[in-house]
Amino acid sequence: MPDRRDPPEPIVASRRVMDTSPEPARGSRRLWLAIGGGIVGGALLVGLLVSFLLRDGRVAAPPPTEASAPKAAPAQESAPRASVPEAAAKPPPPPPAAVSVRFTSPDAQVQFELSGPLEFSPDRKSLYRAGESGSFAPGTYKIVASGAQLLKFEKDVAIAGESPLEYAAELCVAPKREVKELVGQVVEERVCAGSAQCQSVFVMLNEQAEKLVKDRSFRSRQCATWRAGAIAQPNWALDAKCDDGSLAVACRIEIAQGSCAFSEPLRSARGGACPSAVLQ
Repeated sequence: MPDRRDPPEPIVASRRVMDTSPEPARGSRRLWLAIGGGIVGGALLVGLLVSFLLRDGRVAAPPPTEASAPKAAPAQESAPRASVPEAAAKPPPPPPAAVSVRFTSPDAQVQFELSGPLEFSPDRKSLYRAGESGSFAPGTYKIVASGAQLLKFEKDVAIAGESPLEYAAELCVAPKREVKELVGQVVEERVCAGSAQCQSVFVMLNEQAEKLVKDRSFRSRQCATWRAGAIAQPNWALDAKCDDGSLAVACRIEIAQGSCAFSEPLRSARGGACPSAVLQ
């Protein structure tokens, strides 16, 4: 039968670690450990007491020390501002107020047409009849007044100010005009006998006609024989002629081309002086 003995127990060798420090050194170290523990314990007690008093409100919180106080961040130098143009910095001034203008005339048919800075005017209207009003931006306008059987009249007008204005115009009635043709009218005539004498008379009258046709006073005198105040129209021509008669030969200067015109003095529909236009 096999041998069933229990296995032998292992032999454990134990080694004692011995403190080889001398006895006085061990006592000194214990003393310092005791002192350090007392200091730590006292500090903990003081901290607990201060924390309790702070919560109770009996002790004010100590001011922060220089080390614990947060340091202010150094002031940063402000970046130089970009220069802004003066025109962009200041808002544009408001536009000037519009001026109200009323158009009047003794003739109800008169109409007024304006040209100028109308694009800046509230109405932007260019045509007005007598009795109508409009609002205009300050400035210089050309106003043309016209009407049926009336002479057109234009004037440059400066519109400005704060009070309402009135533009009153009175036009001239288109005057009656008459024209008189003087073709065939004899200017001068002479009688001669014989071909030799008539030849010299013709030559003389022909030279005289060339001078007269260039003389303005001659034309004015011819028109005055028709009507006082008549005006000679341009483009005149004179002819020298000789006709054979039964007893003698007649030579003369005739008006081959020429006319005169007469116009009545300018008057308004009311018979007064014209034209007139006043902004008031």
